[in-house]
Amino acid sequence: RGGADDGYAIFAAVTAIRALKEQNTPHGRIVLLVEAAEESGSPHLPAYIKHLMPRIGTPNLVVCLDSGAGNYEQLWVTSSLRGVVFGTLKVEILTEGVHSGAASGIVPDSFRICRALLSRLENAETGEIIP
Repeated sequence: RGGADDGYAIFAAVTAIRALKEQNTPHGRIVLLVEAAEESGSPHLPAYIKHLMPRIGTPNLVVCLDSGAGNYEQLWVTSSLRGVVFGTLKVEILTEGVHSGAASGIVPDSFRICRALLSRLENAETGEIIP
């Protein structure tokens, strides 16, 4: 990933491979997969990996170069990345708009219902994930 940002990931991968070649360092088969959609979560990546699986095979090591770079003077390492969860949250309240004078009772606010549901997963004030 990161191909459309500043090219840091691609540059780091190609430079590492070149360094191995220049120093005649023995290494296993290298598969370089560049995903450059730059959309959060890479929604199309699984389809490409599935399509290319016969060519990719079963890697012994996977290195993901998708993180920030503090500067271009050194190589930066991230020891863990956060995961991404996809989903659709749909809250339906009314089938049609109702004027407050034409109906009785209180109609809940769909945004507040969404926030209440999300607050079961994440603290809205701190961003802490609730186990």
